[in-house]
Amino acid sequence: MEMTEAFFGVGLQGGSWCRNLTWCAQRKETNLGSSDHMGRRAEFVGILSDDQLQNPDFYNWNKVKVRYCDGASFSGNVEEEFQDGTPFFFRGQRIWEAVMSELLSKGLSRAKEAFLTGCSAGGLSTYINCDDFRALVPKASTVKCLADGGFFLDVEDISGRRYMRGFYNDVARLQDLRKKFTHCSSDMEPGQCIFPREVAKGIHTPMFILNPAYDVWQVEHVLSPEGSDPERLWQNCRLDITKCDSKQLETLQGFRKELLDAISEFKKKKDWGMFINACFIHCQSMNSLTWHSPSAPRINNKTIAESVGDWFFNRREYANDTLIIVKGTTDAAKHLKRILDNFAAATGLQINFTKTTFIPLNVDPQDATQMTSDLAINISSFPQT
Repeated sequence: MEMTEAFFGVGLQGGSWCRNLTWCAQRKETNLGSSDHMGRRAEFVGILSDDQLQNPDFYNWNKVKVRYCDGASFSGNVEEEFQDGTPFFFRGQRIWEAVMSELLSKGLSRAKEAFLTGCSAGGLSTYINCDDFRALVPKASTVKCLADGGFFLDVEDISGRRYMRGFYNDVARLQDLRKKFTHCSSDMEPGQCIFPREVAKGIHTPMFILNPAYDVWQVEHVLSPEGSDPERLWQNCRLDITKCDSKQLETLQGFRKELLDAISEFKKKKDWGMFINACFIHCQSMNSLTWHSPSAPRINNKTIAESVGDWFFNRREYANDTLIIVKGTTDAAKHLKRILDNFAAATGLQINFTKTTFIPLNVDPQDATQMTSDLAINISSFPQT
């Protein structure tokens, strides 16, 4: 079907990575390793849904889900063919480029608004490819990225090893990823370059970080990976947080702090957004219940969908307790309102006057009533001076 609308959402599938030829050979026999095993249909839910009730801001956009089969977050670009009883091609970067070329021909090149998103390994790929995606779309267009459950941490596991760094080292060497990451310094291990904390430092496109503080995938594979718990003391806790003892909960609190510390530097980026909740979950944007539903997690009484929509479309409000103090005439009040409206238009802020308290000083009561009407604002009972 020809896509002609000016709004595009592109979702990158997740599904971990393969660190050596043995793992990749196993993966090759699944839908994450070969299109031979992929279903012909894919579910579009959450941020990719066309249901307005489930996806209020993006339901009527063109949405594309990109299948994942290279085992390195669409980043490998190895010229040679590997042989280990079966041929391997590590060319995820070329898959990315081919998909983008197809989408450009289908209307992405004319998009007025677009977002790139992905979950898990797709979330990591969103960090990696965000600026490249931005470069494909017209400069005048609004382009932003949402990485869901993709902020993987370079931390010690419960045995004191850095399991995930070693894992990424293997992936990077197998698929020759170091050349992909120009930010990577010579004194860094190749696996270090892959972690979002390093990748995100060089991102210029507005990014939204969506991550649970207690990411269940990371608790299982980063904090307590296979081989780190020979006595199997974490067997129950790693799958169900309600079964963790006090010492394990303390460790989880430390993991949460590691995440918050890692993302803290990105709070300084004024056009970035974040939604970090305390759910024991992994991906949330491509799940109808967690994205936007009566039971969805909320921060400041807003679902993830509402928070992302506010960020994407620059829908921001002043706090409910904003005070406007006016001394003078109704003309002064009208002039103040024009100033505030111009400020709002310039900054993208939405001033909700109905949630604002108006305090008139040295104003005749009749004039105060007129100001209240003119501003459509709440008036306080502040005494005349």
